[in-house]
Amino acid sequence: LEIQMVDSYHPNHHFKSIQDVKRFLSKGSVMATSTPSTDKSKRKRGRFDALLFATQGLDLAIPSRLSFLSLEGLEACRDSKKTGRCDSKLSARAQGQNVFKSCPQHHRDVKISFDKRKEGVLIVNSVGSEDLDSQDDEDVEIWLGHDDVKKAEAACARKGDTGSVACTTRILKQPPSQPREVLEKQDQSLPLSSSVPSKTNLLFILIDPISRNQFLRSLPKTASLLERLGFTKFEKYTVVGDNSGPNQAALYTGLPLKGGRDGIKNSDSHGSEQKVWLWDALRSEGYATLKSEDACVENSNMVQSLKPQTTHGEQLSRMFCFDFDRPNCLGKDMAAKYLIKYASEFMKVYSRDHPVEGDWRSQPWAAFLSFVDSHEDTMTVISILDKLLFNLLNDINLSNTLVVFLSDHGLHYGPTFQSNGERERAEPILYLHVPETQSEMHPRYNAALRENSKLWTTPFDVHETIMNVMLQRETHSRSSYVGTSLIKKLPKSREMCTKTPGIPHRFCSVLSLDNFALKQCTFMREPPSVLSFYADIPRKNRPSWPNCERKGRRPKVSVDECQVATTCENEVDCMRNEELLRLAKGHKPPLEDPFSLKVCPVLTSLDFDKQSRIKINAKTKLVERHKEKESLSERKASEPTDPLDFDTQLRIKINTKLELIQRHNEKVSLLKRTAGKPSKMPNILFMEIDSLSESAAKRHIPKTLSVLRNHQIVRNEQNKAHCPTGFCSAMFNKTSVVGQNSIPNQLAALSGCADREIEGENFYLRPSLQPSKKRFETWCPKKDVDSPWLFDIVQELGYVTFFGEEFCYDHSPYVLQGNAFELDVDYDLKELFCRISKGVKEFKKAKRQMLYFVDHDTSKSPDPCIDGRSRQELGFEYIRGIWNAYPDTPKFAYLNSLAAHDYSLDLAYQSLGVEAYDDYLSIFLQEMLGRKDAEDTIIVLRSDHGLQGGPSPIDFSFQVEHMHPFNNLIVPEKNRNLSVEALLSNEKELVTGFDLYKTLRLIIDPRIATEDVNMHDQPVTLKDWSYDLINDKVPSDRTCEDAKIPLEYCPCVEERTDLMPYFYVGHAEKHNKMKTTNLAFPQIDAEKLKQSQRVLTDKREPKVKAAKAAKAAKAAKAAK
Repeated sequence: LEIQMVDSYHPNHHFKSIQDVKRFLSKGSVMATSTPSTDKSKRKRGRFDALLFATQGLDLAIPSRLSFLSLEGLEACRDSKKTGRCDSKLSARAQGQNVFKSCPQHHRDVKISFDKRKEGVLIVNSVGSEDLDSQDDEDVEIWLGHDDVKKAEAACARKGDTGSVACTTRILKQPPSQPREVLEKQDQSLPLSSSVPSKTNLLFILIDPISRNQFLRSLPKTASLLERLGFTKFEKYTVVGDNSGPNQAALYTGLPLKGGRDGIKNSDSHGSEQKVWLWDALRSEGYATLKSEDACVENSNMVQSLKPQTTHGEQLSRMFCFDFDRPNCLGKDMAAKYLIKYASEFMKVYSRDHPVEGDWRSQPWAAFLSFVDSHEDTMTVISILDKLLFNLLNDINLSNTLVVFLSDHGLHYGPTFQSNGERERAEPILYLHVPETQSEMHPRYNAALRENSKLWTTPFDVHETIMNVMLQRETHSRSSYVGTSLIKKLPKSREMCTKTPGIPHRFCSVLSLDNFALKQCTFMREPPSVLSFYADIPRKNRPSWPNCERKGRRPKVSVDECQVATTCENEVDCMRNEELLRLAKGHKPPLEDPFSLKVCPVLTSLDFDKQSRIKINAKTKLVERHKEKESLSERKASEPTDPLDFDTQLRIKINTKLELIQRHNEKVSLLKRTAGKPSKMPNILFMEIDSLSESAAKRHIPKTLSVLRNHQIVRNEQNKAHCPTGFCSAMFNKTSVVGQNSIPNQLAALSGCADREIEGENFYLRPSLQPSKKRFETWCPKKDVDSPWLFDIVQELGYVTFFGEEFCYDHSPYVLQGNAFELDVDYDLKELFCRISKGVKEFKKAKRQMLYFVDHDTSKSPDPCIDGRSRQELGFEYIRGIWNAYPDTPKFAYLNSLAAHDYSLDLAYQSLGVEAYDDYLSIFLQEMLGRKDAEDTIIVLRSDHGLQGGPSPIDFSFQVEHMHPFNNLIVPEKNRNLSVEALLSNEKELVTGFDLYKTLRLIIDPRIATEDVNMHDQPVTLKDWSYDLINDKVPSDRTCEDAKIPLEYCPCVEERTDLMPYFYVGHAEKHNKMKTTNLAFPQIDAEKLKQSQRVLTDKREPKVKAAKAAKAAKAAKAAK
C-alpha cells in the first residue's frame, strides 16, 4: 500500500481542489492504520505525514524541470518501456525534441464555440454525444465573460463527470471612443476614402520575467527571428527596481514608483486615478486597446489591481480563472495560445482589411500582451512558447506597427538567484522595431536606435519612445519624467550606468562587479532536489532492492576459504568455473535464476580470525614479476635458488610470501625511500562510486558516512589536529569535477592526464589505442614517466594489482582501459561480469546488443542477485581475498561501483541501488579499518562526478550537484608522510582529481620522494598547480583557473557568468554559440520577409522620387 501511495503521488503532485486533498489524506490515513491482522486490538496505530505547499503562480513545491517534461518519446528512450531506464541527454535548448508536456488530453472530449450564423448562440459539444443545450444539461457548467451571451467575448464549459474543460474567445469590434468628427479633425491630411491608416499601431509584448541570457536559453528561435526581422537589440537595458512594480510603473506611466512597498495600487505615486497610463493615453486618441496576460491574477497589487480600462481584455483575463492545469493550461491548450489567438483576432478585426460596416476607415489599435509563463523557478515553461511567439511575430505587418518586445526584469527569486540571479534580474530584454511608414525621417530613427542600443537604457526611455512614435509627443520636458525617447540620440552620459537617470546605484554595482577579482571560490548552495522527496520517506515505506538469498540447497563452503569465478588458468579450472556459473554451452538456465555461483558466507561481524576468506590462487606471472625485480640489487650467495613452494592448488605458502616481502624491502632500500631504513610501501584501496555527488551521498549512503565521521579529524584542547581512532578521515567538501563524465575525471585521478589540451601547460597528445573508435583524446604532461597510468607505476614497484568494474567493459568506448592505456593487472572482475552479461544476452536473445550495454534487470524490478549473492558484493570478496592472500606484499586495488549509475525515468527507483550498496559498503569499510594491516592501508573513497546521465541532469539541482562529487581519504595517523594539519585544512579547500593523483604518486612512488632527485625532472603536474593533499596546504584563494577546471564545470560562483539552468550538464557559458545555430525556420518565413521588403520598397519609392525631385527643383532654383 505504501508503494502504491508513492507511485500515485509523485513530487509536485498538483491538487486542483479541496476534494483532491481530502482523498489524498484519506488514503494516507488508511495506509497508516492498515494491518494484515483482523484482530482490532492488534491493528497498528500509525502516523501519516505529508508536506502540502501553496506555491506562487506557476511555481512547484520542489523546483524540477522533470515535472514539465515527458521523455518517453525520445529516440534514446525507445526501450524505456521495457527497462524503465533512459539516457536522455538533451540539447542545450531541448527545442524541437518534443519533450515538453502537453496539456491534459482528457479535455479533448468537450468542445465549445460561438455560433457564427446565429447571434447569441453558444455551441457545446461533448465527444460521443449530441450537441448539448447549456440551459437544460445539468452535467455541463457554462461560464460567460458577460451576462449577455451576445456581448460575451469569452466562454467556457466544464463537463461534470470528467472535469473536462473547453474555452473559446472572439473579438466584438467596438465603436471608436471618440466621435468621427474628432478623429477626422485629428488627421485632415487624409481623404475620407483613404485606405492608409493615419496612425501607427502598437504591439507591446512583455515577458514577465526573463533575463537576456535566459531569453537566449529558452526562446532561441524567437531571438533569432527578431534579429532576422531587423529588430534593434538594446544591450544595456536595465531595471529600475527589484520586481514588476517599479519596472512596469516606469513602462506604462513614465514615472518612478514611490511609496510602493505594498504595490502600485497603494503607492504614493501611482495610487491615484489621475495618473495617465499608456493605454488610457492611446484610447483617448482614438485607439482600440487590449490589455491582458495569460494567467489568472485576482489578488495582485501590481498593474492588474488597477483593472486597466481598455477596449478589450477584461473578459479574457477572467476566463483564465475558470480552470488551471500544468504546465499553464486552460483545457487542452496553453493559456498563451488563447492570448495569442485573441490578440491576433483583435489586430485582424481592427485592421483596414476588415472594416466594420459604417466605419469611415480602420481604427488604429494598441495591444499590450503579457506572458507570465516564465514566472516559475525552474525556467522551463517559457520554452514551450518559443513556437507560439515565433509565429505571432512572423505574421505581424511591420510596415505600420511599432513592435516593442521586452521583459520587466529577470527572475528575482528561486534557487538560481543564488548563482548569477542577482545580475540576471537586472538585465531584462528589449527589442524595438519602428515602422518605416512612420516618417521620412526613418533613416535617422534607425541610426539613433543603433547608437542608443549600446548605451544604458531604462523602462522610462521605452515609455517616452512609445509616446514619441505613437503620439508624436514627449513628456520628459516635465521634471517628474526621467526618460528620453530612443529614436533620438542619447547624451554621452549614458555611457555610464551611474549617470543614467532612474537606475539605482546598487544595480550598477552588480552589473559592473568583477567577481573574479575577489580571488576566492564560493560554492553555490545546492538547490533542493526531487530525490530528497523520496529520501525523506523511510525505506520500509517505499520500493527497495530485494535481499539476495540462495534458493534450494547451498553448496558446502570451507570455513577458511571460498571461491568466486576467476580467469581460467587451465582446462580443468575452466570446466570448474563453467560449472559454477552454469553457463556451459547448450545449457538453458532456469527462468527465475539463470546464474549459479559458489559463494562465501556473508560477513556479519568484525571477528576476522573466524571470517571466511576468498580463495585467491597465486599466479605464476606474479612470481615471475617478483623474480625480475630481484635483478635490481645483488642477492646474497646464501639465498635459496627456488624460494617458491606450491601446494596442489598453486597457493603460495606463508614462508614464500615472507621471502617476497624481503625482496620488496630490498627494492625499497635500493631506491632510498628512507634514510637507509627499509619501509613498507602502503596498500592503496581505491573505491569509486560512479555518479555520486556530495549531496547524493548525504541522501543515500548514511551508514557509510557514519563510518567516515567516526574517524574524522578533530582538534584537542590545545587546538592541535589529531585523529582519535588512529585513522584520519578527510571529507573534502569542496571537490570539483574537471570534465563532463567519467573519462576526464578518471584520467585526472588515475593518470594526471586530461581529455583536452590545457592552455599554457607542457602536455602532449598520447596516441589512442583504438583510433577507429576514438571518442576522446588523452593529453599527458611531458617530462613524466613513460606511462603515468597508476596501474603501470605500481606494477613497476612490485604491487599486487586488482581492477574492478561492475560490468563487462570489453570493447567499451566509455572507459580508459583499452582506449587511453593498456590494462595489465593481476586480478580483474571483467571475466566474471562478461560471463554474466553473455548469459543475460543469450537469455534475452539480444544478439546485436554489445555486452557493455546489457541491462541485467529493469528499473522497477531490480534483480541484483546471482545465486544468492548480490553483484554489489563480488568486488568486496575479491579485495578481501587478495588482502588475505598477500598480507605482507603491497597491494593496489581499484573498484568502480555502478550503484549510483542509475538512469531510471521514475525517480522513485533511481536511488535504490546506491542505498542497497550502502549496506554492503559500510560493513566492508568497517572490516578493512578493523584489520591488523589497516595501519598500512590508505583508503580512497570517492566519485568521479555527480549523475550526468539519464533524466536527472535536466534538473538544475543535478547540474549543480554534478560539479561537486563525493570525495574522501582515510590515512593512518602513523603514516610518516602525513601532516594532519594540512589534511584537515584541505577539507574545506577547492580540490580535484589532479590533486588526488599527485597525492597517490608521492605516496607510492619512492623515486619522487627522494632528496637526490633533480626537481626539474619531476612531472609538471606533480609540482605546479596540483597539491599533495596529505602534506601540502591548498591555498584558500585557489580558483578554477588555478586548478585547471574548465569554466563550464567550475563550481565557484565568482568565476561564473552563466551558472544557470540548461537541459544538460556542460552547456553553460556558451551563449555566443547559441544565437543562430541549428535553428530550423519554416520556408514561408523567408518568402514573407522578401514580400514585406518588396511592399516597403514599393511604398517608399514614390516618396523617395518626390523628395529627389523637390531637391533637384530647389537646387535649380538656387542656381538660377
